[in-house]
Amino acid sequence: MHAYIKDGTNQLMRQSRQITRCTALLVLCLLLMCTAGASVAPEVVAQPQRNRLCVLRKCRTLAADSQVSIYQATNRHRNREVEYQSSFARWIPSGRVTALGDYCNFECVTLQKLALAGRFLFSAFTEGAERYPESGVGGGWYLSLLNVQTGHREKVDPVGGKEGGFGKGSPGVTDVAVTPAGTAAWIIDGEYQNPTGPSLPGNEGDLPLGSKTVFELPPGSRTPVVLATSSTIDPTSLEAIPGHLYWIEGGVARTASIQ
Repeated sequence: MHAYIKDGTNQLMRQSRQITRCTALLVLCLLLMCTAGASVAPEVVAQPQRNRLCVLRKCRTLAADSQVSIYQATNRHRNREVEYQSSFARWIPSGRVTALGDYCNFECVTLQKLALAGRFLFSAFTEGAERYPESGVGGGWYLSLLNVQTGHREKVDPVGGKEGGFGKGSPGVTDVAVTPAGTAAWIIDGEYQNPTGPSLPGNEGDLPLGSKTVFELPPGSRTPVVLATSSTIDPTSLEAIPGHLYWIEGGVARTASIQ
């Protein structure tokens, strides 16, 4: 009788230990699931949006690093569909997606150049009736500085706020650069109003075709700074690193201190 009771007691103790271990394992699994869910949830938020878009459209990556991915969606069959183009910036840590603003309908806004550093994307766009040049509707350039993390965007005039834009035959914005601190820089080429002179009516203050200017836009500023104006500036020589901006002028490397 005592042996029977002892065996039963031992069996109950073994079952109790098994239940305790199972409970501990279950709690551990739940904790791991919650932790994993918390870490991947932001990543998943924007993924279906891109997947749906890229099923309907042809997507390609324009630029990427560990925090930002820039991709563009276009027609899969351009000859059989209405023309489509749109670009997006994705902040990978949170999954936030921001449209860059390029599109094509009657008028096109076309992404021409971009530079990426940290959370900042600096882009150059052309806008106008590019699909129908015979319409006589003119086009132009504009720049956009985007904080990909927050979605905040600043639109920038490439000629420094001067009226008139670029003259006929002007290449426009030829190079762009940006730093992780948010300093933007660019080079323009062509015929445009002298950015360091007074604003004059018509083309009285225009520099001749072939003129080039290097601009800088410091972080948080809305007023571009002229760093150099010369016909001997290499229009595609701009390079930016934290603290310094470089370009080639007259065959010689020039530099300016920036943030």
